[in-house]
Amino acid sequence: MFRNLLATNTRQTMIISSLKDVLRPFIRRFCNFHRYRGRNDIVILSAPRSGSTWLMEIIAAQPGMKYIDEPLTKSTLDSLNMLPIKTRWVYSSLSSDEENILAEYFKGNNKLENFAPHNIFRNNYHFFTDRRVIKIIRATALICWFVNNLQLDTIYMIRHPIAQSLSCIRRGHDSRLDHYIDDERFVLKHLSRDTETFVRRIMTLGSQLEQFVTEWCLHNLVPLRLIRDQTYKRIFNVITYEQLVTDPDSVLIFLFEALHLKSRKALFKSVAIPSRTTDSSTEKKRHGIVERNTDFLVSSWRGECTDAQERQAFEILERFGIDAYSYGKLMPNNMLFVSNSFRASSQNSNRPVSTKRQ
Repeated sequence: MFRNLLATNTRQTMIISSLKDVLRPFIRRFCNFHRYRGRNDIVILSAPRSGSTWLMEIIAAQPGMKYIDEPLTKSTLDSLNMLPIKTRWVYSSLSSDEENILAEYFKGNNKLENFAPHNIFRNNYHFFTDRRVIKIIRATALICWFVNNLQLDTIYMIRHPIAQSLSCIRRGHDSRLDHYIDDERFVLKHLSRDTETFVRRIMTLGSQLEQFVTEWCLHNLVPLRLIRDQTYKRIFNVITYEQLVTDPDSVLIFLFEALHLKSRKALFKSVAIPSRTTDSSTEKKRHGIVERNTDFLVSSWRGECTDAQERQAFEILERFGIDAYSYGKLMPNNMLFVSNSFRASSQNSNRPVSTKRQ
């Protein structure tokens, strides 16, 4: 009897899963009517597990807003044969052909629909939309390309290196260090010979935490250099996970003004809703967001990391010349707070920017 019941439940699960697969593209294509009305779409660039899904869903709760979730995901691009390029998990540089193909891809709408929402019952689903918020991970090294080539309001989001790394490990992510180090264009432009050697040593001899912290450095190296270079102010907006947690009012008002959003009420209502990808093994994280337990949300990683491991992590940041976060401190450097960070200006949106190897 138990076997029959189990077989019945398995068949029901398979049927439901198949129906979802069939209905998902139908809902995406025919239950949403999108019409561009002249306002820039928004792109969020970040490393994985940095709070970008939460931020995307906060912005997507705005009237007329539709989210596009990770449109560079390799598995989806490959399964649907969507792009005539060699897809990859990390986009750290682009060839000329790839630049043209991806520019056309992001400016269009039909292909991006494969990454749009399909659950019409979610609070951030809208049947009629005129603006998109696009979340992209593992492409922060291309931030200059996004600023220079696409008409997008750009947000760069960052989280404490150890908190982000431990979250990746907890979720079972694979290290992508090899994707960076095998990219000759990226290495030549952004890494010194000594730094390249250091990364290769971490790949073979480093602990799992050291590997993910090193990957965090590579994810964030380019935008953090731009932030330190005063010449490139006002080309993108900077949001930290820590300030969004501890001072949401300031961050939301900043976003409302910088992105010319429609509803403050929708922003403040959605900030207390945990994202779909929030760590929830004990429900503590979700409860912390709902109850605004900011101390827990910002400091909980310390229970998974020794003082010696924290010191080793920040020695890695020093090797890259990164001082956005400091040993012994939970919060980022003041330069990353919204009161001191960049606010992208429309008059500078077409200004070419670049980075130099250091």
